Amino acid sequence: MDSQIEEVFDPGVPAVAKRIRVFDDAKDPNLVDRMASFQAQFSLQVNVDRVTLIRPNILLATTSTTSSVGRMPLVVPLVPRDGKWWLPTWWVCAAAGPQAHASAACR
Repeated sequence: MDSQIEEVFDPGVPAVAKRIRVFDDAKDPNLVDRMASFQAQFSLQVNVDRVTLIRPNILLATTSTTSSVGRMPLVVPLVPRDGKWWLPTWWVCAAAGPQAHASAACR
């Protein structure tokens, strides 16, 4: 899970190559790239500490995150679809900051 979550935040990995996708990426295939680009300005380093299955349809990846503003925990929610885990659109829109305004998926 570590490498998959790291990939999500890596602006050098294009959306089509990421193993975890965004639930409504049909509305904006580049939404995860917008988020990664916004988060890159904070030099984010994410390490998954624990993965917890809340219900069959919600997985929470609890991380230790280091950035240019310090260390903090970050909880990444994931939902199942087609046998894989996906990021909820609302979460990616929030994490994309001002870049979410340009996304059809975040309206």
